[in-house]
Amino acid sequence: NQKALSFLLDHLSKRYQTMNLDFIAGTESRGFIFAAMICAKLNLPFVPIRKPNKLPSNTYSCEYELEYGTDRVEIHQDAFRNIKNAKILLVDDLIATGGTALAS
Repeated sequence: NQKALSFLLDHLSKRYQTMNLDFIAGTESRGFIFAAMICAKLNLPFVPIRKPNKLPSNTYSCEYELEYGTDRVEIHQDAFRNIKNAKILLVDDLIATGGTALAS
């Protein structure tokens, strides 16, 4: 529904436009969708947080617990371009246990 998506994007963008964010990070894969759209609206860089071995250069990784096991996420080591105390909005599609959000 294009109208609903446009409304949601406008609402989210207005909510975060005054926060002086430096980056928006999105978790794989559905978090990418909303994060990228908000980035475009706010003219901010997008940082992908991916499953293991999907990023092309040096990464940091963090293991986290799932309901039935563990998993891991990775991010480029230079993702935040050495900006000290960068303000980052983390976008995920849902929160079940919170493990992915904490690891990210």
